[in-house]
Amino acid sequence: MASHSNTIIIANDEKLPNLQPGSPQPQRAPRCNNSYEDSEGMFIDAAEDETRSRKRKRTEKKKPSALDNAFQLLNKEVRHKVKRLKKEN
Repeated sequence: MASHSNTIIIANDEKLPNLQPGSPQPQRAPRCNNSYEDSEGMFIDAAEDETRSRKRKRTEKKKPSALDNAFQLLNKEVRHKVKRLKKEN
């Protein structure tokens, strides 16, 4: 029986090694190519795709939407009616 200390867990999605009987070493799956041959191009692409920070987006002036306009108009009318009711009482 194998104990937990003898258990090997392979945690990647590469093909499992091919175990052939009689071979001293198992065949390993080919390694991924992690070389950075074109790192300059990678940095240029990242800089071009850079978006503004959320803080800048919030501080930018934008045109109010129709919903914003309707809400402001409704708010103005409600405040006007509240003032009128306070004067009547």
